[in-house]
Amino acid sequence: LIGVTGSMPDRSTSPARSARLPMLDGLRGIAAMVVLYRHAYGYGFVPPFAGHGHLFVDFFFMLSGFVLGLSADPKLRTGASPLRFLKARILRLWPVLAIGTLIGAIPFALTHDPAAAVALLPLSLVLIPTLTIPGTLFPLNTVAWSLSMEAIANAIHAFVLARTGQRTLAIIVVLSGALLLPLILRYGGNIFGNNSELWLFGLPRLAFSYGFGLLLARERLAGDRLRHLRLPWWLCVTAPVMVVIDLPALLPAGPASDALVTLVFFPVLFTCATNVRPPKELERVFTGLGLLSYPLYAVHLPVMALIAMWCDPLTGSFFGPAAALVIAALLAHVFERRGGRARIRTSASLLPA
Repeated sequence: LIGVTGSMPDRSTSPARSARLPMLDGLRGIAAMVVLYRHAYGYGFVPPFAGHGHLFVDFFFMLSGFVLGLSADPKLRTGASPLRFLKARILRLWPVLAIGTLIGAIPFALTHDPAAAVALLPLSLVLIPTLTIPGTLFPLNTVAWSLSMEAIANAIHAFVLARTGQRTLAIIVVLSGALLLPLILRYGGNIFGNNSELWLFGLPRLAFSYGFGLLLARERLAGDRLRHLRLPWWLCVTAPVMVVIDLPALLPAGPASDALVTLVFFPVLFTCATNVRPPKELERVFTGLGLLSYPLYAVHLPVMALIAMWCDPLTGSFFGPAAALVIAALLAHVFERRGGRARIRTSASLLPA
């Protein structure tokens, strides 16, 4: 195991070849917590410190491409059914998302138009965005935009990328990054995909990060050729959080810092993180964070919107995030832990985004 010394494990214990990915589980759990805190600030619940938490969406896309590249890509490339793969993804992702959407319909109906909530509900449940309405694509549960992007990536992966060679995939990643850079600079940040006006620009954002994760997974399966890129495990955990939550202090605020984190920092850090494992005594904690992350991401905004209807910001600063954590933990117990340890391997591919 890699500890503070940064020494490499032997190939038999390499995370890329392990049945579990505790480091990546821990990272996505921590990222989900940061997103929760950032959105809580949007409701006036807590002091700000995570104004750039939106960049973790790109980290989640990267993680999704990597984990599915390890678990599903080899099967898809050798003839496994794309439709069966997509069915499994839907069955895995949809129940928790549906619960979050149903919760979100309540505050929307009470604060807006009940008839509109009823009309939006079936569209939201099948991840059809409201592209013709200015503003958010999924008014009942805003975060569903990234899950709709995840669904697009999974479909393209199953039907196209699984039959694409490594060199072609690398070209796609480079071209996507080259397109994303001027868009970030032009529009003031990496803010694409979550509203109807800039939805289309979310596609190169998705292609770069998901494609990089898939590219890295194939490199691992080809022989761990990037295993020399490594950092101490604790730095892999703290570095992304410190950069994202304290970005103005570490980098000049603005689109240039968004571009640097998205296109350089996250890919390098992610590559290093795939080469390390946390200490043995923390693996259960990291796995637990991973199991919590997707339910927390899928329900936290609707729950906090519901709490905000009856609480002042001071009271809600405790009850809003706390309620989201409790409900997410219950959902994780029901949906994420089914099947015990055998499920842990696949849970890492269930990414909040």
